[in-house]
Amino acid sequence: MKTDKNSTVQAFRKILAESVDGREWEEYYYPDQLAKAIVVSAAEIQKEFQWVDDVEVWEKMNDKNDKKRFSTKIITLLHYVMIFADAMELDLVKASQKIKLNNTVNLQ
Repeated sequence: MKTDKNSTVQAFRKILAESVDGREWEEYYYPDQLAKAIVVSAAEIQKEFQWVDDVEVWEKMNDKNDKKRFSTKIITLLHYVMIFADAMELDLVKASQKIKLNNTVNLQ
């Protein structure tokens, strides 16, 4: 990956927790509701590319304002994914290690 070389899942979780602290949103954090929020957030990203040709995709990827908008949309999506993982008591680091192992096995 080209970015976020020094970031950790724990640091990201802390930032997210601080951003919602005191808002009492936990009562809405049911897996089915979070799954719907993940799908809607992903669809908002996909919508940015609807009816866009390849040239326009590259223009969006290099435009400062588009990057800012995508950053906001992606962080919202990641926020829901992290909350979903917490609600389901999933260990994302452990899961990512399994993906790494699967990739190693598949390359042989």
